[in-house]
Amino acid sequence: GVRPGGPGAAELVVCGHSYGGKVALAFADLQLREGFQAPRMTWLFDSMPGTPPTVASLAGSMSGEDLVNLLEAEADKGKEEQSVAFVMRAVTRA
Repeated sequence: GVRPGGPGAAELVVCGHSYGGKVALAFADLQLREGFQAPRMTWLFDSMPGTPPTVASLAGSMSGEDLVNLLEAEADKGKEEQSVAFVMRAVTRA
């Protein structure tokens, strides 16, 4: 554990993705219960499980409206990547 005022105590940032987010919360809780310094920040990330299908693999079996929705979702991927990059820069600077 990281003792209050000990080496690294001021910089401790914990991140977890999906189930790892639960682990990060459990770690922060354990730190406090054991008398150690809690992380300065605890970040949780999550996403939908699995790999999304490609537009090409679904295009023949979809209605026009569903295809439009999928194309819009594909356009949002760039925004998601920008969001992840932003969060990673923030965590790195934290």
